[in-house]
Amino acid sequence: MQEYTNKNGVKFFIETAPAPVPKDADYYGFSFHVIAGETDNFPAKTYKAMIEKRICQSEDQAYIWLNTKALDFLKEVLDTYENGQTLLLLPASDGWWVI
Repeated sequence: MQEYTNKNGVKFFIETAPAPVPKDADYYGFSFHVIAGETDNFPAKTYKAMIEKRICQSEDQAYIWLNTKALDFLKEVLDTYENGQTLLLLPASDGWWVI
């Protein structure tokens, strides 16, 4: 579990996990379980991350991406946290779809 404090002083606890994807998927899936504040008092919110296999050819490469670019983007989202919500942001990249 990682800790992150945003620019407004809100502390987050972030846990990553692989997410189930179809066996023939052309992408890897992950989820970030994020708790704002004290770990015992707030429910976790889940953020999802996907990376195409053409970009990361192995699961090891996908985990590196998850813990660098994807986590950096999640922190940008968490920096918008206010009143229990975050803004919906899109990564500055071609080929992203958000569902």
